[in-house]
Amino acid sequence: MREKQHAAYGDFLDATQGAVDGLESVGRGLTAATPDVPDLYNWLGEEVIPHVISARRRLASVQIDGPASAEGAARKLHGSVNECMMTAMQGLHALADDAESARFPELRDRFNETLRVVHSRLRDFTQVARAVIQET
Repeated sequence: MREKQHAAYGDFLDATQGAVDGLESVGRGLTAATPDVPDLYNWLGEEVIPHVISARRRLASVQIDGPASAEGAARKLHGSVNECMMTAMQGLHALADDAESARFPELRDRFNETLRVVHSRLRDFTQVARAVIQET
C-alpha cells in the first residue's frame, strides 16, 4: 500500500508542479512592463492547462488510495491551482479588451494572491503525503 500511495502522490505532485511552474511563468509575464498577451495565452494553453488536466486525472488515484487527509489536501491544492489559472485567464482577457483594461491591476493582484495560496497548499499536501507514507 505504501508504494501505491507513494506513486499516486508523486504522480499527482508531478502534474501539479508542472501547472505551478507554468503559472509562475505566466505571473512573470503579467508583471512585465508590457505583457505579451498572445504569448501568455499560448503559455497557458500549452504549459498550464495540460498539467491541470493531468493533475485532475491523477487526483482520482489519490482519492482511491487515500486516506481522507491526503484526498482533502489534494483537492484543496487542485482547487487552488484551478482558481489561479482562471484568475490568470481573467487578467489576460482584461489586457486584451480595452474596455476591461482598467481591471487588470486588481486581477494581477488577485492572481498573485491565488498563487500564494497555491504554494501554501502545495506545502500542505506535501506534508500530509509525507506523514501518510511514513505512517504506513
